[in-house]
Amino acid sequence: KLDMGWKEAVGIAYRTNHDLSTHGKNSGVKLEADVQKAGQTQVKKVVPHVVEPSFGVERALYCVVEHAYRPAVAKDAKKKAESDREWDWFQLQPHIAPFSAMVYPLMKKPELTGKALELFSAIKKAGIPVFYDHAGQIGRRYARADEIGTPYCFTIDYQTIEDGTVTIRERDSMKQVRVPLSSGVQVLQSLVRKEKAFLDLGTPIS
Repeated sequence: KLDMGWKEAVGIAYRTNHDLSTHGKNSGVKLEADVQKAGQTQVKKVVPHVVEPSFGVERALYCVVEHAYRPAVAKDAKKKAESDREWDWFQLQPHIAPFSAMVYPLMKKPELTGKALELFSAIKKAGIPVFYDHAGQIGRRYARADEIGTPYCFTIDYQTIEDGTVTIRERDSMKQVRVPLSSGVQVLQSLVRKEKAFLDLGTPIS
């Protein structure tokens, strides 16, 4: 069901033997198959039944996109859910989102970008779709990630240099926890595979 009402995403027409029987009758050509059961000598003439499936990628994709779409909520709205935000976003599942994760340095400083690029390369090497972005304020980068449905964002900050941990943000709840930078790839894999819940990683940053 879509905003415009019920629409057919998949069509399956079971025509039995009607089409082939009618075509054979009008053309004078018998469209039959010889069927012989195992262990029997009798051969039976059978007009095959026809099933016509119709599956369009465009319709299925449209349904997925519409059901994942979350509209922006005005800043001064009276009733706001915890997950509401002031920009449109997509709540896509990690395995169909364009990118499973984003990697950011908090600022475009060598000591931060170096570690961010290391994490980015490790995630990419693991075969997980990932994108590196260092343009603009961190809040704007989070918004851009939400707008294309990216479920998780890693941010390398100065605490990373101090204790070797990294911030990971969950798109749906917008909550953040810190995890060891050295286990960033493994943490992301467990989240994408739904082997671990986000809040099980640690206490959310206030």
